[in-house]
Parts: sequence; C-alpha cells; structure tokens
Amino acid sequence: MEKYFGSRLIPEIWSTIACSSSVLLISCEGGFNLLHTLPLYFSIKNLGKEVHLCNMSLVSLKSSTAEVIYYDQGISQSPILYKVDINSEFSSSGTKNNEYFPEKYLSEWFQNTLNLNMPIYCTERIGIKNLSEAYKLICQTHNIDLIIIIDQGSDSLMSGDEQEIGSFLEDMLTIFSVYRTEVKAILCNIAIGYDRFNGVSDCSSWRAIAELIESGGFLGNFSLLNTQMEVQLYKNASLYVEERMKRKNFSGCCIRAALEGKFGKLVHDEDQRVDFIMPIMSQMFFFKLDEVVKRIKYREMVEETKTAADFVAGIEYFRNELTVKVREEIPRTKQF
Repeated sequence: MEKYFGSRLIPEIWSTIACSSSVLLISCEGGFNLLHTLPLYFSIKNLGKEVHLCNMSLVSLKSSTAEVIYYDQGISQSPILYKVDINSEFSSSGTKNNEYFPEKYLSEWFQNTLNLNMPIYCTERIGIKNLSEAYKLICQTHNIDLIIIIDQGSDSLMSGDEQEIGSFLEDMLTIFSVYRTEVKAILCNIAIGYDRFNGVSDCSSWRAIAELIESGGFLGNFSLLNTQMEVQLYKNASLYVEERMKRKNFSGCCIRAALEGKFGKLVHDEDQRVDFIMPIMSQMFFFKLDEVVKRIKYREMVEETKTAADFVAGIEYFRNELTVKVREEIPRTKQF
C-alpha cells in the first residue's frame, strides 16, 4: 500500500496561525471574557509569534489614568482606545470602577507570575466605525496579520431570526468592527452551552455550526486539558483576577468545571445562578469570520451605523419585523 504523507489530523486553525507572524486576540464580550483569550495567547506565543490582547471595557475608562492611544476623529474628540497596565487606576470617586478592572489585574498577574510587562488594549463600548478605527490602529502599530475574536458561549453565532439571540451587543459590535478592518479574522467560541442562561437554544448553536461547516467556514475544534501548561496558566490567571475583583467569572467557573469532568447542574454560590455543565464547554471551536458575517440576517441594517445605540436600534427593528422567530430544540431519542 502506498504510504500517505499528507497532513496530520490537526484542526485547520493551526495551519492558519502558522502562516501568521503577529496576532491580535480580542475578547468578544469584554469584561471577564478577556481571560478566555489566554489558552490561545500562551499556545501562540510558544510558536514564536507576537501576540497582543484587546478587551472592550464594561466601565468607562475616561476617569482612569490609563494611557489614551486614540481619540474619536469626529466632533466629540472622545478617547476610544486605551492601554491599561499595572499602574492604571481610577479616580478616588470611581471605587466601583476600580473593582471592575480585569485588564489591570490580568496585567498584574503577568508581572507578578511571569515577570512580563503586559499592557492590554482597551476600547470603550462604541459604534462600529470608531471601534473599527481603533482596531486598525492596533493592527498598523504591530503589523497584525491575523485577528482572533474569542467569545464565551455561542450567541455570536446566531443569525438573528432565532427566538433568543443572547447578549448580542458587545459580541456583534466586535464582530462587525473587526470585519471592517479587512484583516484576516477568525471567531473562536468556548463554553458552548453557556448561553442557555440567556435563552439561546442548543439546537440553534449546532445548526449554526453545521451551516458554517457546509459553507467552508469551519476551521476545526479541540479540547483544553488540565494537563496542558497553557490551561494551568489560564486557570491560575483567572483565579487571580477573580480574587482581585472579589467576584466570580461564571463562564470561567463552567469551563473549569468541564475541565474537571463535572456534568450537570452547577449552582453558583454568589447569586444562586444555575448553569448546566457539559464536556463541550472546555472545547474551542474556530470559524472564518467572513462566513460568520454572511449568515447574519440583519447585516445591512447595522454595518453602517455610527453609534452603539444606532446599532442596537437596527437589530431591534429587524427583530420586531419578524413574523416568526425560529425556536428549535434537539429531539429526544424516543422521537426517532
């Protein structure tokens, strides 16, 4: 039998990463979601690539000492891109903001644990035009040739006509803004099933993945394992940031539970929120961003909007005009 010297059975995402030299990892939802960029950060760094992190701040950074990198070029001249490091602080009047500062605390962890000076880019929650310009500036500064967006859950995969589309604002602002940069981009989803809490149907998530496979937009998936050094560092950093912020990262709790082989109902002590843990939550799925965008049915109503409010209004208009919202459930075995 003739020997086959083809590629190994590894996800296509790794050959995509191998062809890049400088990678920007962007948290899709902002806030704690920044932490889920870390398994990829460490793995890509180990390949000898340059890697940078960016997060959407869920509190305004205007009253902080974070370095302003870029201002709105319009009338307002408001700061829209910052660089946060271990010295960044809020004013004394912004105590609550100081507590919700995952970017600063992650930068602290890098310094204290790995002796790395690791500033993190931060954006305000703004419209597509300005957010895209901020991303373009980062890409130009660091010669970025690949952007990977990381989302907790699967609401970023919803096309818009589903009965529930999750907490879509930060996800879709990020997706459309990155798409406008015209830099090669990939969407990564971790903790699929987490968005059940927001009403997202598991069936809708699997249908989205199936359609992306059909269109050639799927780049494979792989499991995180407790034995991997990248995962150990990710868990260590996550627990450090949670401790500094005095609150739990619920999606992180779900991923850590899945990594430990937990299954079924998980009740969070902090607010009695209930999640359902599945092994799939510790897997990362990868998709070509342009194929993800093609599936979004309200695209024409939002891609030219200038503010976050206009963006939301465009989606709500599309949703209000729907006569039927699709609700699918995975059938039970006995139904076949």
